[in-house]
Amino acid sequence: MAYGMMGGYGGSMMGGYFAGYGWVFQLLILFLVLLIFWWLLRGSKEYAANTKESPLDLVKKRYATGEITKKEFEQLRKDLEE
Repeated sequence: MAYGMMGGYGGSMMGGYFAGYGWVFQLLILFLVLLIFWWLLRGSKEYAANTKESPLDLVKKRYATGEITKKEFEQLRKDLEE
């Protein structure tokens, strides 16, 4: 048997201790990637659920930032109140 450069028999970097169990590490990495993806999606949904602004609040914000004119604001406000 040959003694590997990184130590251990078989010459693998893991020292041959995990020979045949590479699929376990692949599944672990896949699980971690899916967990991170789920966490990111869950966070964005919770953020969207926590920002419960009414349509009128959004129109007011657009008017305050100058996105719409006073005439457009009045029309939108009137439409929303109906």
